Amino acid sequence: QTRSDEVWSNLVPDSSTTRDLDTLRTRWESVHSEYHVIPVSVNLLKYQGQKQRSFSEIVLRHAHQNPILTGVDDSISTGLSTQLDVAYFEDWYQTTEAWPERQKRAVSVVEEVTSKQPRYEWKSDRLWTDVQQYSALSDVVLPQLFEDVTGTRDGYTDLQPSDIDPEEVVSRLESLRQEREEEIEKPVKLVLLLDEVSLFIGTDFERLTELQTLAENVDDIGDGDIQLVATAQAKIEDVQPKFAAHGADFSIVKDRFPHRYQLPSKHVGDIAKRRLFKKSATGEQKIQRILDDADVKPAESLVYNEIKQNTKPPLDAVDEEELVEFYPF
Repeated sequence: QTRSDEVWSNLVPDSSTTRDLDTLRTRWESVHSEYHVIPVSVNLLKYQGQKQRSFSEIVLRHAHQNPILTGVDDSISTGLSTQLDVAYFEDWYQTTEAWPERQKRAVSVVEEVTSKQPRYEWKSDRLWTDVQQYSALSDVVLPQLFEDVTGTRDGYTDLQPSDIDPEEVVSRLESLRQEREEEIEKPVKLVLLLDEVSLFIGTDFERLTELQTLAENVDDIGDGDIQLVATAQAKIEDVQPKFAAHGADFSIVKDRFPHRYQLPSKHVGDIAKRRLFKKSATGEQKIQRILDDADVKPAESLVYNEIKQNTKPPLDAVDEEELVEFYPF
């Protein structure tokens, strides 16, 4: 509850007391009192141009990193590995008695197989983090840990599904959600937030198809307990109309995202003012001193002279309060 109140105060200024926002806050509090909401945020812009990365793989990688969703948060590691084969091993290893000693056991394996030369020394106090990150290390350590528990390496490669498709990913997410629900004894809702969807899809028709399939599985498997939210700078059907030549049915995309909201450009300034430029009283004083001490005064350098037809805001004058408010832009 404390966390949800903190998030709300960051989203909405205290001065906002309109009836609409009051109603929204009531609904916000109702949701968080009834459910434990776990968000998984994915900035797809980071993966733009990476053809080998699919929607499904990217979503699962980010979900595995979430310590609340995975239940992994101790002095050894936070969340599962971003490497899917390592993450599936960790998920299995958690069910064994060896899990709490995973780092100690990993150190023993490394000491047995590496040279005594200093260049091969791994830091034992963070070895599991390195196992999560480097496949060269996990490929050596994990099979041995599996054998130590089971007595054989047979079955090690079967820990990870052969195909990470949308159905497998959503089933995996639903499994993790149910585990957390049983653990905290409160209904859990999982919210997948995909940012910059249209840029990630680009001209790749297969990615559009996968987004549709992912959304379908969220509806069918998640059954309301998993929500998918996508943001884009423009409607996909407007950005890539040539998808229609491939037989793309945009009505399917619309059906899978029934609640569609557009952000008018006139609201961008207000959002920037509230989220990017808002300053504390101390910050405003510091900015004012910077402007006062400037060699070239903004009131002289940021205006146009001999304006025949002025605008609003005016081109021939600078409002000092607004200048401080919107600094540095």
